[in-house]
Amino acid sequence: MQILPYLQSISETPYSIAKKEKWRDLGTERQWYRWCNGESIPSHNIMKEILVLTRGQVQPNDWYENIWNENIVSILSNVHIDD
Repeated sequence: MQILPYLQSISETPYSIAKKEKWRDLGTERQWYRWCNGESIPSHNIMKEILVLTRGQVQPNDWYENIWNENIVSILSNVHIDD
């Protein structure tokens, strides 16, 4: 599960979670906003902490899903198969 749907499932936002104990040490409100909107990804150490805090619901590979989906279209559009 990606982080934004997870936060929504527990009635939180990037801004509210950034203020909660155990979560606030992971990043600033701006960092949480950027992570939730796919503008950047957290470091591997922070991904591990989020994995623990979400009880395994947000996996490290979930952070790369949007990047993969955006890039695969670009990659495939540049592939030309000659007969």
